[in-house]
Amino acid sequence: MRKKFPFIVNRISTEVALGNITFEFNLDNFSFKDLDLNFENERKNRNIFLKGKSIKSSTKLIPKLSFVQSHHFQEVFSLAVEDIYNVQIPDRAKILRMIILEIERISASLLFLSAISSSLGFHTFRYWVLKDREMLLSILKTFKKDENILTDLIVPGGIKKTIYNSEIERMSEFLEKYFKRILLDYEKIFFKNIALISKTRNFGIFEKEILKKNNATGLLLRSCGIKFDLRKNAPYEMYDKVEFPIYNFEISDLYNRILSLYLEIKNSITIIESSLKLLNETSPEDFLEKIDYGEKMGKRFSFKRIEGVNGELSIYLEVNDSKIEHIKFTSPSFINGLLLINKLEGDYKPFDIPVIYSSLFIVPMEVYL
Repeated sequence: MRKKFPFIVNRISTEVALGNITFEFNLDNFSFKDLDLNFENERKNRNIFLKGKSIKSSTKLIPKLSFVQSHHFQEVFSLAVEDIYNVQIPDRAKILRMIILEIERISASLLFLSAISSSLGFHTFRYWVLKDREMLLSILKTFKKDENILTDLIVPGGIKKTIYNSEIERMSEFLEKYFKRILLDYEKIFFKNIALISKTRNFGIFEKEILKKNNATGLLLRSCGIKFDLRKNAPYEMYDKVEFPIYNFEISDLYNRILSLYLEIKNSITIIESSLKLLNETSPEDFLEKIDYGEKMGKRFSFKRIEGVNGELSIYLEVNDSKIEHIKFTSPSFINGLLLINKLEGDYKPFDIPVIYSSLFIVPMEVYL
């Protein structure tokens, strides 16, 4: 018996936002035999609207591609442009970029946790992590000198605006005096909660071979025992100057995928603290290397990849006469959203699907970039 029901209904124009998301599955009594996840109206290539635009004007549009990891999109775009124009950015800019990216990684992990906890019925914890996420986003807004979180801060050449020591100290104080302590409460109240463990341990399992065959990356890959992180395996900026562990588990069940978010947050804090030490050795004046787009390019195209908040985020960029001739972003949400959810096997009920879906760290608007 084929059933279809909406998961997300979005009535905003599909030119600016994702369309509807639906699940379709065959039911055998109250269990499903197979599952399909459909992203309606989302198949339009959102890279097309950047074609023919100048690098300078496109820089302002890139953050709008994702509300979850806008700075990571800015980062991978900036790396590609700098590669094409053969620009070396200042060390201070590299370190500040790392700090911004790790703040955003924590923010995204909290957002994923809010979706998962809501699906499981832990509504108090959901509101708690959303409140802490708002506090983190307010720090990013201070860095930008702007209320809009989707404005550009990471730009080709470095950082758009200088970030003052007082702003760095505010962030450091927030992490040290509040957030690191609150993480201990997260662990006691949520991650070690016997109700959570009983609901999620050995549940919603994805086999290692399926994850490898479908080219899973990031948290999903580490959740099944494969130690791979582009920040270590193919370091960019100054990630090779900081130490942090690559955690991994033996089995990719729902509990381990949830726990990986907690370990991601702890790793990000470690990276930020190490970056702050490196920052003291740089000049506060060196945060941007201006690029003259009228100069001759070193090459016409570039391919770059970074560790996004949910896996490998890559870009292919081709430039001609300082204008974009071709651009293609690839997000792990495409693999997680369209391939992996359809590989789920087991005796699951329809109401189990939302939490399993949430544990794949899918950002719907990134599926069809």
